[in-house]
Amino acid sequence: MTNMFARSIASLALAAIALPALAQNAAPQAPASPFSAENMSVNEMVGDWSVRCFRVASIAPCDVMQLATQEGTNRRVMLVSIAYVPSEKNFAMQIVVPLGVVLAQGLTLGTGAAALSNVKFTRCERDGCYVESALPMATVDGLSAATGMTSISLVAYPSNEAVNLPVSLNGFKDAIAKMRAEANARATAPAAPQ
Repeated sequence: MTNMFARSIASLALAAIALPALAQNAAPQAPASPFSAENMSVNEMVGDWSVRCFRVASIAPCDVMQLATQEGTNRRVMLVSIAYVPSEKNFAMQIVVPLGVVLAQGLTLGTGAAALSNVKFTRCERDGCYVESALPMATVDGLSAATGMTSISLVAYPSNEAVNLPVSLNGFKDAIAKMRAEANARATAPAAPQ
């Protein structure tokens, strides 16, 4: 899967968009994030998806995640995270892609008849551009029924060239089922309106 990402990302000219190198000076260590690996109560691979649950009080304490890195550098190329919110009986997604995309075009998550088209970016930071939104049950069902690969389609800037980033669906159905069961068991009730 990594080689497919390397070929797709060549279109985005990642070499020219490289993030600045982080300083290697010793600095005081910040406290661990509640979402860091040491704060996970579940961290298990199901096919090509990680099922993760965190030791935090949350209405959505678990997610499934797929991370693609650039071969040879371990630099993140794409991250797809899907969480389940039991109190709403709904899914939420976060997708992170590299900088250098046409923001107005959004991205498309291909799932056949249940494809999400032109989903708008919510923000860009130095590590990439983010899509954060609800994920319709029809799309989750479409991804669960599909096999092999799907893709995230976007448009590179400034070339206006279409780019397809492959997403493996190996294990997706089982990973979603496991994560949903874990989320149902661990989620806290939403805060009452004030």
